[in-house]
Amino acid sequence: MSGITYVNSDSLVYWSIPNKGVWQDLDGSGTNQTAGTYAVARHNTEFLSGVCEEATSAWGGNDTWFCPAGTKIARFAVMDMNPFNAFDQDDMYVTLIENAT
Repeated sequence: MSGITYVNSDSLVYWSIPNKGVWQDLDGSGTNQTAGTYAVARHNTEFLSGVCEEATSAWGGNDTWFCPAGTKIARFAVMDMNPFNAFDQDDMYVTLIENAT
């Protein structure tokens, strides 16, 4: 997002699904933070506490993180799946890819 102006807004964000949401503020106008800051839905993301900071109360306080520009944000979700495993493995491994270019 960029070029955001709020008019008579008592809440700057509403996460319709509280554990799903990432906004990147390209120019700082939406979050009133540094350009490139991410606003991230906070539900079940306490692991971000060392990297991101609690958003201001207008952003729902406990509902939103502000993560600095340059933070690598990714979402991985598996819902209602019954995976088939042809290799008799009981584990799933997720590897962080540092550079996907």
